[in-house]
Amino acid sequence: MKYLLNNPFILFVSLLVIGFTLFMITKLIEEVKLNKKLNIKHMTMRIKTTRQPFIGRIGLLGSAALAPVAALALLLIVQTPNQVFPIGEVLGVKDASDIMEIYEDFQDKYQTQSYFWRNSLFTDAENLVDDGAVPEGDGDQGSDDYSETNNQVLGVDEMDNVVTDGKYIYSIQGSRVFITLAFTQSLEAEALSNYKVIDLTPQVSEDECPYSFYTIGLYVDEDYLVVLGNDYQYYCSIYGNNVTEDYFYDIWYYNQDQDVNVYVFDKSDDFSLNAEYEVKGNYIGTRKIDDDLYIVTNTYIPFYDEDLVLDDYLSTYTVDGVERSAKYDDIIYVEGTSPTSYTNFYAIDLDNKLVDMEVILGDNGYNLFVSQDNIYLVGNIYYFYPENTLFDFDNEPNYENKTAILKIAVDGPNIDYVGNGIVSGYTLDQFSMDEYQGNLRIATT
Repeated sequence: MKYLLNNPFILFVSLLVIGFTLFMITKLIEEVKLNKKLNIKHMTMRIKTTRQPFIGRIGLLGSAALAPVAALALLLIVQTPNQVFPIGEVLGVKDASDIMEIYEDFQDKYQTQSYFWRNSLFTDAENLVDDGAVPEGDGDQGSDDYSETNNQVLGVDEMDNVVTDGKYIYSIQGSRVFITLAFTQSLEAEALSNYKVIDLTPQVSEDECPYSFYTIGLYVDEDYLVVLGNDYQYYCSIYGNNVTEDYFYDIWYYNQDQDVNVYVFDKSDDFSLNAEYEVKGNYIGTRKIDDDLYIVTNTYIPFYDEDLVLDDYLSTYTVDGVERSAKYDDIIYVEGTSPTSYTNFYAIDLDNKLVDMEVILGDNGYNLFVSQDNIYLVGNIYYFYPENTLFDFDNEPNYENKTAILKIAVDGPNIDYVGNGIVSGYTLDQFSMDEYQGNLRIATT
């Protein structure tokens, strides 16, 4: 039916054939009725007749009715291609030319053009801390009765912008983390006071366009305070005619990936910086299980750029300034997904400062669910229906959009691609998914 709707000429011919066939069937019925009456009349008149003329007429009418049907069926068999459905087959990548070939093949099927956009954002943080002396923390224990982050899965921590460990309350604004001493067993609520402010604004020289850091969330456990955020570079232009006048600052987003920065502070050493990580890509989601931090990002590849160098967009991460990059043979592609970006899965071992990485070429995911054993990322996948080759009636892109689910196994600091599944519809949010006895349960609309 989809093929006929996309080819109005074939549809029109089909309707004509159906109409002609119905007309011929009525003629056959009339011929049978007329022959029956004629036989009764001959029997009454005791006239012997042969049935050959009748059989000949029936055969002629039947052939006339079926011939157009047979011709149309043959035409449809020849012209209607088999429907090609991607089954989520995983394809390996050897070098940059493989990625370009995958992208060009997908664009030929999708029949559309890639696009990009620019956003802007300006953040002005206020100073919410008094200039007075910051009280010293003491070795007294905090409360054992306090609210924790509302996690979807037991044992899988989710990031929040205000967290507590029973002694301190941690909150964020702009580039700063505020640590408030909230409760000790000796002073109880009387201990409430501003304890420390951690300012993560990047330091640059006076002649450089400044950077800003935007904190997106916090984790806290018995050992660490973990801060996640993004570095943003300002766009500087001269304001006015005099070069000595002030600059106008605005955050510059155009074709710029906002890599995720991770700062780990040691609680036992008065929140000293223990480690610093940077993972490539725009933030999608994160979870933490025990002392292992998982981050999912996306790196857009600007194929529209004539000077594109794919090597520049390979997934990377740094640990205390030491950079590591993915290789092409580390990348896999799930057939049917849009190959316009890298989806990066990172696992950070906070105790040993180790990072594991899994890179998948494909569409950007939009919902994340994490159990204690697996990461599930929901995105889009396209089922393509090849077009007719004889008659060029290309009305709409001939594809169907469904939901693909990527499954990544987690085992402490180790992550590995497991497989994918395909369902109809779209998920609303992370609470549309759940895992039970190793099986994913998902609700779509």
